[in-house]
Amino acid sequence: METEKDNINSPGSLSLEATYVDHNFSFQAVREDQPLDLPKPNPFYGPEETEPLASCAYRYRLFDLSINEEESFHLLARTQVDAYIPGTSPGKEQYVTLKTLNEFDSRAQGAGGAPDWRSKLDSQRGAVVSTEMKNNSAKLAKWAVQAILAGADAMKIGYDILFHLSISYCSRNYLQLRLSSKSSRDYSSRHPIDFHCPSSRFRRPT
Repeated sequence: METEKDNINSPGSLSLEATYVDHNFSFQAVREDQPLDLPKPNPFYGPEETEPLASCAYRYRLFDLSINEEESFHLLARTQVDAYIPGTSPGKEQYVTLKTLNEFDSRAQGAGGAPDWRSKLDSQRGAVVSTEMKNNSAKLAKWAVQAILAGADAMKIGYDILFHLSISYCSRNYLQLRLSSKSSRDYSSRHPIDFHCPSSRFRRPT
């Protein structure tokens, strides 16, 4: 009898798979030969580390959440950006967040009407995006909020499809079928979110 641990389409397995794919996408979507060094190093990458550092930078941003002048309330948040786009002059770079959506087996139980990306992503991309917004609304809204809080100018989202649907995530091979780019504000406007309300090294996307 198949247990949840053995089921490659269980919530736990799919969560691990999405994390794995998103992590690898951040390495593949940037140019390693043009890093941008910020004044302070990554606080989570020590001198004893040997593995290459993923493209990432932390920005500490202060938000004024005061309701009135009598009661002052400020929030200091550590935010993250993944890459940059060169500007017309030094210091004018645009910050970018990198995310990826990975294909779910459209024939599996609980697919939520997910279309076959191989045949639909080019001809009916709007339908694919709408389905993802319905099935993964919390995740996509979180990406929008993260980008806005970080002051990212753009979001790049990769659409990865599976070569084989019947093996575990650590053995599955993915192919990036499409890469879309939107401004963070345009992307966030598609979600019901109310927005009233540097350190490390990272690289420019390809």
